[in-house]
Amino acid sequence: MQAGARKNMERMAEVVPESNSRNLQQFLTHSKWEAREVIDHVARDANGILGDDRKACLLLDESGFAKQGKMSVGAARQWLGRLGKVDNGQVAVFGVLAKDRFAVPVDVRLYLPKQWTDDWARCERAGIPEAERVFRTKNELAREIVAHARENGLRFGWVGADAGYGKGPGFCIALDDMGETFMVDVHSDFGVYLEDPQPYISTTKSKRR
Repeated sequence: MQAGARKNMERMAEVVPESNSRNLQQFLTHSKWEAREVIDHVARDANGILGDDRKACLLLDESGFAKQGKMSVGAARQWLGRLGKVDNGQVAVFGVLAKDRFAVPVDVRLYLPKQWTDDWARCERAGIPEAERVFRTKNELAREIVAHARENGLRFGWVGADAGYGKGPGFCIALDDMGETFMVDVHSDFGVYLEDPQPYISTTKSKRR
């Protein structure tokens, strides 16, 4: 459905059999359907083909989508990795189930910048559910994807992510607490202790005032 440079209903209708732009627009904007149920259904289907407790993995990464206006949910000036710069757009964190040379998206969480979550009226106008009007970091969204994948019955042996999630210890510690095996990139200046450094707070009081 994402064929072509322009992502609108007319272009989508060109690749969806027996459809037209008006029907697609009605389905996406007015029909009553649960997006989470659809995503989970697709994830379970993918799991039936690719799921494996040893050979499959759950990959986490974000992607940005340039937007010209300010009405799209989550649109703001922020880092868009696809463009390699700060620009106006949306950012979402994705979970992908992969095995061998095959990969299928199984989850997505839209990132809401603080200028959205701090503006209740704006969220109300955009139709954002009240439960989602809470600021979450991209690391927190990624952890939610991992936890939900397990709840949804997805089978994978390990979790993978790039240095955007490995730039601090928090995400890796969270995965370890969840009992996950993981491989996460870290920055070249990230310090790792092979033995417990046993940090302590000095009890010596300075005589200087």
